[in-house]
Amino acid sequence: MRQYAINVADLTYLPPFITSLLLDKLTTRTTVEAEKGRMDGAALVLDRAEPLQALCAISILASKAQSVMSYPLRAYEQGPRGGWRKLPSLAGKTVDDLEAMSLRSK
Repeated sequence: MRQYAINVADLTYLPPFITSLLLDKLTTRTTVEAEKGRMDGAALVLDRAEPLQALCAISILASKAQSVMSYPLRAYEQGPRGGWRKLPSLAGKTVDDLEAMSLRSK
């Protein structure tokens, strides 16, 4: 199953109660170096989430982040060989869009 992650530095811009509410049951708090060589390249892995759950949580947080950040929330998808690639912004995506993404990533 493909895994997803959210940039830790970007999460600090969002209200803690929102991130906690959305992410507490979706992660064991495992972090990875998604953008190697960047000081702010660490990402929180949503390792307890099904792909659609993870994408929905990322979409909600990305939509909220638009009002408080000057750049899109950075989120990542784990590749077949274990590396991480940056996802396009998921802000404003519908559940149908996200479901199609989750099915393609299997």
